[in-house]
Amino acid sequence: MKLSNEQRLVVAMLAGIQRKLGIGEHDDEVDPDFVTEAIYHGQEWSLLERYAGLFHSEPTPPHVAKVRMHILMWSVLEESYEALPRADQARVMAQVGPSACPPRFPGYDGRDEQLLL
Repeated sequence: MKLSNEQRLVVAMLAGIQRKLGIGEHDDEVDPDFVTEAIYHGQEWSLLERYAGLFHSEPTPPHVAKVRMHILMWSVLEESYEALPRADQARVMAQVGPSACPPRFPGYDGRDEQLLL
């Protein structure tokens, strides 16, 4: 989703009005703080992700899809390791070393993030 400057201004103003009126994210309402953060940080794609039913489907930006796949991969690794019996966890640790166990997503390093995307 790409918003024009005018649309960004209108959305930010509407979120401010919603916040001022005390309308929060209850049931199916839109969270004004989330919307404002997305607008100010140029992450309009996150609106599509959070409020999928509100918009017609658009393709996910490639960099978002790649990050999503990295996170999914790490989630599967972490959950699979935790589901192993202790003996198998010990065997995995013996093969990969204690610094790699338990497997945890280290996050992205801001200095090298462009290399990942």
